[in-house]
Amino acid sequence: DKRIFIREIPFSTTTESLIASIETAAQKNKVKISSINDYTTEKVEIELIIPRGVYADEVIPQLYAYTDCEVSISSNLLVIKDRHPEVTTVRDCLRELTDQLKETLRAELKYELEQLEKRQHWLTLEQIFIEKRIYKRIEKAKTEEKVFSEVYAGMKPFKKLFIREMTDEDVKRLLELRIRRISAYDIAKNRKDLDDIVAAIKKIKSKLRAMVKTTINYVQGLLDKYGKNYPRRTKIETFDEVDKKSVARQNIKLNL
Repeated sequence: DKRIFIREIPFSTTTESLIASIETAAQKNKVKISSINDYTTEKVEIELIIPRGVYADEVIPQLYAYTDCEVSISSNLLVIKDRHPEVTTVRDCLRELTDQLKETLRAELKYELEQLEKRQHWLTLEQIFIEKRIYKRIEKAKTEEKVFSEVYAGMKPFKKLFIREMTDEDVKRLLELRIRRISAYDIAKNRKDLDDIVAAIKKIKSKLRAMVKTTINYVQGLLDKYGKNYPRRTKIETFDEVDKKSVARQNIKLNL
């Protein structure tokens, strides 16, 4: 009840500045302190001795009200936006970064979708070329032009199955297939690969239609995977506001 120990000091203060503020408040009779002892070494340790007739419960609110035991700190969040410095708020900054993340994820999904559709296109052409025995049409072709013509003619009835228009590059790639032995296993594997690609494409398109949910799931995945390695270092706390009038010392001078 008669001693107060200070073992933490606010940001932007030092033990010297804190003690000076307490001494100033004591001189103005805002805070009643008998003596101050500074035992600070590696850790803060300031001892306040309370005089007779005064108790710690009364002094502590006065320390918060009239000294640097409590300080107000304001900060400006300065960022570079469009190649220019700009002061913003945490909310606006988070919104901007979230929008950037969402667009980055959208671009990655579109790229992945493009690669899957290319793979789907090729496997579809390969499947038709082999299962429908289009390669048989080129056995009697004498020129390269005739070979290409036979492939286009053989594939034309199945055009509705194409993912996109077939090109000369696609035909060249089909002609490079070594069709020595076509087993049921190869055909089954080709169909399974196509089914897997179709399922993956459907999943990506679903994600693209709900980018907000996709972005939230992505961030949540990061938290689940790496969160335990990066624990939060800050705490959210509330402080009771000190009313200076209610904690002021009621000194009444009487002249007789």
